[in-house]
Amino acid sequence: MELQRIQTLIAKYLDGNTTPEESREVENWYAMIQEESPLSAFNDANREQEYERLISRILVPKKPKLLRIYWYVGWAAAVIILLSVMIWPVINKKNGGSGLQNVELAGVAEASREHIVFTFGNGHRINIDQQKNGILQPENGLRLNVDSGRLAIEKLNLTEKLVWHSLTTPFRRKYIVDLPDGSRIWLNASSSVRFPNNFGNAKQRILDLTGEAYFEVSHQENAGRAKPFIVRVAGEEINVLGTHFNVNAYGDRFKVVTTLFEGSVSVKEGATHLVLLPGEAAVTSKGGVLQRDVKVNLDAAQGWRRSVFIFERSDLREILDQFSHWYGLAIVYKTTPSGTVFSGKIPMDLDIQQALQIVEQPEIQFRVDSGKIYVEARKK
Repeated sequence: MELQRIQTLIAKYLDGNTTPEESREVENWYAMIQEESPLSAFNDANREQEYERLISRILVPKKPKLLRIYWYVGWAAAVIILLSVMIWPVINKKNGGSGLQNVELAGVAEASREHIVFTFGNGHRINIDQQKNGILQPENGLRLNVDSGRLAIEKLNLTEKLVWHSLTTPFRRKYIVDLPDGSRIWLNASSSVRFPNNFGNAKQRILDLTGEAYFEVSHQENAGRAKPFIVRVAGEEINVLGTHFNVNAYGDRFKVVTTLFEGSVSVKEGATHLVLLPGEAAVTSKGGVLQRDVKVNLDAAQGWRRSVFIFERSDLREILDQFSHWYGLAIVYKTTPSGTVFSGKIPMDLDIQQALQIVEQPEIQFRVDSGKIYVEARKK
């Protein structure tokens, strides 16, 4: 029945007859096996070929060039049975973590748990989700354009007094912010970006970030010289002139991870700085040590923008860190996880119980209660 259902849904999708829920399900399958071209690129000429390719790849995925493959079985729900074919844990026996600890959610204190919130320099806040699409002029000179999934800041209220505005995302929500200089920011869940009212008019464009964001920075000049764009995050400065990069500053396992996709950035931590090339990352540990990473999985670094977790040889703590920020749940370790590592993809629109089932281990069980995920030893 499951094979028949998969075949039926894909056929309906390619014919344009799926419901929105069915379309999302097919697109999630596709995101987990193929990212090179969108499903919308299909047409009558290649319909049959793409149909056969999707069926074969969903049911018989390519094995990764890693270690031994263990297929995890026993899911209760049909969707989890399907996902278990496409998500594979890769076993690597090594030492586990050091001791037990509670990892509390790193978020923005003033964040709403349900809504996108814009906070003005005077402390006044508005719920963006409650605004109708169109132009808002809540303060003299400030012009905001609200659209589905996007806020364009078209004009700031220039005054002699320096004030800072901010936008904050809740859990399980992403949002796009267009700045008045033409730059665009994709904010991940539980994140915040803060910028001054003179942004774009000063000699430098400066903003503060908490959480995670992907930036596409517009090149600007001032008196014939390039105007820097500076992201301040967790005591670190990222200086760019016009480029595409991702910054992860949730701060559970690392202080800041800056991944460069295009252009060039300079990352400064204290007296140390690195100039990154495309495909590199700057990793700052909690101890403030800044290091270069030249073996970066660019798909994994921005998988969240396509609503999919992408893991590459990630241990359970790394995976749960990402779950923590997306689902808004703290992690409480009642036992020490093994050194098992996973590689695979998990759609971000699964509920937390489904996501946890995929990464379960024989010796580990999970319990979700009162806003926390408890990691416990499985009873024998």
